[in-house]
Amino acid sequence: MNLIAQTLADGLVLGGIYALAAVGFSLIFGVLHVINLSHGILVLMGAYLALILSTALRIDPLLTMPLVMVGLFCVGYVYQRFLIQRAVDRASVNSMLLTFGVALMLQNAMIWLFSPDMKSITPSYAFASFKLGPVNFDAVRVSALAASLVLLSLLALFLKFSPLGRVIRATAQQTMAAQLCGVNVRHVYALTFAVSAAFAGAAGIVIGLALRPLLTNLFAYFSSGRAPVYFPGAAFLAASLFLVTAALVFTRMRANSPALQAAT
Repeated sequence: MNLIAQTLADGLVLGGIYALAAVGFSLIFGVLHVINLSHGILVLMGAYLALILSTALRIDPLLTMPLVMVGLFCVGYVYQRFLIQRAVDRASVNSMLLTFGVALMLQNAMIWLFSPDMKSITPSYAFASFKLGPVNFDAVRVSALAASLVLLSLLALFLKFSPLGRVIRATAQQTMAAQLCGVNVRHVYALTFAVSAAFAGAAGIVIGLALRPLLTNLFAYFSSGRAPVYFPGAAFLAASLFLVTAALVFTRMRANSPALQAAT
């Protein structure tokens, strides 16, 4: 019984942490209708930025979260406005190919900058833990879960009550109606992607705290078969190959099938 309780507690903690990484990916797909195959690399960038800042400033990695989120917000806005939007204007499948290529380029750039060696984000309370009944809780994972839940709550409040959040939801529901009301849809798309990138960076910090070590070479995980355990970036890249292939096959089938064109 103790083992079942411990397993359930660990699963709930990790699920709450992974939700922060998933929400940005879901936000982009829901508003822009773009599958961002570079999302895992943005998560990884957030982890490494936190590692650099916490080491340089000698502060807790969670305290670097505002700086990391602001930095990736700017990166995400430029990335969507000047790269992804141009690819989407030509064909929707182009965005998948573009983000997959960007993910590969960023991964190799990070290997060149940081080397493929293992690194870890280690706060002062890295080995602290406490017990609640029969269940042991790791202090690092609990703090990462708390940060994740706070950010998820703030995002929900932002989308529901803020003027920009209402514009984002309106654009996601009726793009044409939003344009007729004077909404700059391209700007909203870029802001949405920027928010997603900022949350991806925050997710990198909490995942880097909860799951160590970090590797820049995500494909190295496949040889050990532990990709989903250590870092989700490898899982995103693993799914990328399948998604790109499926999209290309669907595009070819749609071009050759009038019935499929009418249905979609």
